[in-house]
Amino acid sequence: MKVAQLAIQLGLALSQISKMETGVQKVSAELLPAWCEAVGITLAVVFRILCHFFTISKKEMT
Repeated sequence: MKVAQLAIQLGLALSQISKMETGVQKVSAELLPAWCEAVGITLAVVFRILCHFFTISKKEMT
């Protein structure tokens, strides 16, 4: 999916999508399910990725 298509589907400006992709702006909890649906993943996948990321980050800090 192109960024422009994602912006239209989510009702956001291209600049907002760009900021969210780079971490400048957070994806709100209200927007996350629609974003996942638009890109074809489930919230469960997102949470698994986040849990894995935080597990790795904790190990690196010790």
